[in-house]
This record gives sequence, structure tokens and C-alpha cells, in this order.
Amino acid sequence: MSLNTAFRSALLGAAFALPAAASAQSASLPTPDPAAFEVTQTDGDRVVAHKQSGGICPMELGGLPLAKTHNLRPSDGTNVACQYDLQQEDGLSRVTGYIYTYRGAEAESEYQAAKGAIRQVSERSAIAITEKPEWGQTCNGAISLALVAAAVNDDPDQPHTVNQWATIYHYDIPAMNGDPARSETSLLSVYEAGDWMVKTRINIPGNSEDDAKKVCDLALSWIQTQADAIGD
Repeated sequence: MSLNTAFRSALLGAAFALPAAASAQSASLPTPDPAAFEVTQTDGDRVVAHKQSGGICPMELGGLPLAKTHNLRPSDGTNVACQYDLQQEDGLSRVTGYIYTYRGAEAESEYQAAKGAIRQVSERSAIAITEKPEWGQTCNGAISLALVAAAVNDDPDQPHTVNQWATIYHYDIPAMNGDPARSETSLLSVYEAGDWMVKTRINIPGNSEDDAKKVCDLALSWIQTQADAIGD
């Protein structure tokens, strides 16, 4: 079995085992901006719902508790983010999931713009950022396959396509501000859910293939949750 095939098989197996909105009734609830969010119930679990899109921020995502919600466009609530944090001995794991829209928004353009912003960070700081094309392509394919499979399962009589882009990076962060040097695995993805963009940014400690699988699994959990919720 090739590396890509093994990676894809392991990822899909783990991803389908993850619930779309994991139960986290014991997690503390951040105070959401009522202009954009409301606290509600989905399948018996408490969640923070985005009013404008129908998107959902579960109280837990792949073992990371919901830490913050952000209304990034207070004028109309059409640009929001949900942040998940888990601090452990090896460092901080963070998932930030964005849901937003504007006239003319398109997934590939949003993806390329976000990649450009990451390149600027690498060029203008001491952080060395290396894109991992093999891992990124494998993750992108696995997420797309999982989304199509879920859509076909819901409606087998209709053709299904996915406008989704993802890549993975390796960060080498030097010692600074009293913190030791460290390595991180990072993921960027953008998924088009009708008129809404679903963007995912993830950073976790480590830089192994297993870490690449972890960030891809987390991304799929966030994306699938929004694919199921937006437009319902």
C-alpha cells in the first residue's frame, strides 16, 4: 500500500468515526454575540449556531473545547469565527473555523489569498514555513471524497461535486518571548457551501505524518459539520 493510499485510508476511517457535532455538555460556554450567534440544541447537544448561515459551532471539535466565538463583521454578522483550543504539555493545539460571505466570494480565490498571507508571514518573520504538497494533496483528496460520499448517502439520485481546497504546512518557530523553539503542523482549507465560505486554520504541535493526519481529521470534522448545517 502506498503512503498516499495508507494516509487516505487511515484518515477516512477516523474521519467517519467522528460525530459532526461532538457532545461536550461539560465544556464552559463562551458568550456569543447575539447579533450573529444563538445557543441552541442539535441532536440533543448544546451548540452555538450562526444565525445568518445556519452554520454550527459544536462545543467540542475532535477533543478540542470551544474557547471563543468572534463576530468579525458586527454590521451584519456575515463574517464569524469559532476558535477551539487545547493546551497540553507539548504545546497548544488550535482550530479556528470561519464562516463568511460577500458578493463574488469564491473558494479557490479565497484559498489562494490565504496562501499568499501565509507566505508573507514566512517572508517577513523569523518563522520558517514550508508547504508539504504530498500531505496537502492527500488531505485535500480525502476531505473531498468524504464530503462527496456523505452527500451521495444523503441524496444518491443527484450528481455531487465539491469545491474545496486544502494544504498542509510545517512551521519552524524559533525561540522568542521566553518560549522555546518549536515545530508545528498547520492546515489551511476553504470549502464553498452555497454562498458561504467555510475556511479552516489549524495549528498543532509536531511535524510528523501522524500530525498531518490529525489536522486533516480536524478539518474534515469542522467542514462536514458546516456542510450538513448550512442551507438545511
